[in-house]
Amino acid sequence: MVRFGNNDFAVIAGYGDVVIGSMTIKKVYYVNRLGHNLFSVGQFCDKGLEVTFRKSTCFVRNEDGVDLLT
Repeated sequence: MVRFGNNDFAVIAGYGDVVIGSMTIKKVYYVNRLGHNLFSVGQFCDKGLEVTFRKSTCFVRNEDGVDLLT
């Protein structure tokens, strides 16, 4: 289950791996009502990556500070 900011819930329909360039993001969730894939920030942090949110952008960086995703 996924809970949204308005306290509404939706069922995770499935998950899989998504390849973006040379990077594979594992266990990306698909929620029918959402229409977008979801990933766990905690999973990225557990892998030693840094996740930073700015006004309209999310950055994922490796331990050397290199941007992997924006």
